[in-house]
Amino acid sequence: MASNNVEFLTGALSTTHGFFTRNGGVTEGHLGGLNCGSSFDVVENIRENQKRAMEALGSSFGALTILKQIHSNIVHVVEDAVLPRSLEGDALVTKNPDMVIGVLTADCVPILFHDAQANIIGAAHAGWKGALYGVVENTIAAMEKLGANRKHIDTCIGACIRQASYEVGTEYVERFITEDASSKSFFMPTSKHTHFMFDLPGYVKTRLLKAGVGNIADIEIDTCSNPHQFFSCRRAFLQGETGFGNGLSAIRLARP
Repeated sequence: MASNNVEFLTGALSTTHGFFTRNGGVTEGHLGGLNCGSSFDVVENIRENQKRAMEALGSSFGALTILKQIHSNIVHVVEDAVLPRSLEGDALVTKNPDMVIGVLTADCVPILFHDAQANIIGAAHAGWKGALYGVVENTIAAMEKLGANRKHIDTCIGACIRQASYEVGTEYVERFITEDASSKSFFMPTSKHTHFMFDLPGYVKTRLLKAGVGNIADIEIDTCSNPHQFFSCRRAFLQGETGFGNGLSAIRLARP
């Protein structure tokens, strides 16, 4: 049943932000609720869901900028709101208080960034590929170009797939240890010889820690095992569903 009861979670960031659950919105069926980006939904539903999310953050649909995400390390510095999905990449940075920047996820790691002293925000979509090839570090570097100091950047990780739900093959382990041998610690062996359980948010937190940000918070919720609250690509695949929804994580600067 469609509902106007939009729900979002917040972390330890001192500006307006939200990690939206699937509750609320107008989409029906197995994509039901606040689907903010799936190509398996109709455009009118997605737009209305995004509009309701923005209203919940005290903003408007016209202020929202999101990307056409491509699992990359590409970061865009934006000065004004642009048409949703007109830019390709996986992270956004701004110092414009009239903008809301956001990312869409359905298991990947959403990360929100805030330098309260410099009044600069960022939002990143970190799947395994983006995390491995530097979307975290590139987002921080882009914020610094605007005047941020990484020691003053607070970060928060939203709901994403957790290690107990994320089974991967040997090829993933090889990709990561080729870049850094210590990455093997994020892969837990299973009873299957060639399969491992991957701690993606743990890996992302380590990248944030090494980058030297000021604070790292984590919502600590698994998308895959919480069907009533969150969309999950992995869960949809395991259940044989056609398509999956996307949850929105968004941040804006609170005006003084």
